[in-house]
Amino acid sequence: MNTFCSFMIIDDDAMNNFICKAAIKNVVKDAHLISFEKPVEALEYIKTNFSTDKPAKTYMLLDINMPILTEWEFLEELEKNHPELLPGFLIYILSSSIDVRDIKRAEANPNVVDFVSKPLTKEAINRIVAA
Repeated sequence: MNTFCSFMIIDDDAMNNFICKAAIKNVVKDAHLISFEKPVEALEYIKTNFSTDKPAKTYMLLDINMPILTEWEFLEELEKNHPELLPGFLIYILSSSIDVRDIKRAEANPNVVDFVSKPLTKEAINRIVAA
């Protein structure tokens, strides 16, 4: 697959971010990748670097359990304070959680495309970019 894709990985685990980047590059050779270990920094980056006229969508892989700002709080911040930026993202929850409540909460959020289990696999990446 050689289609250009942009990915934003938000996970407090540096090793998982490294693994995700390697897995994505293995499938989408020319992918643009950026990762954040601190969700607050990701929000600042989004506010500064994204606009409503951004033509391409960015796949956002968002971990659930992060310190300071959880995935749910991160989404609430985006939804409440920057709803105009949401159309620029295809948001996927990337988690090792097997809690059915987490999966159902992700499914209930209209801004979340899907729930993806860790570790990120080639099959999951293909499914994400094919959607």
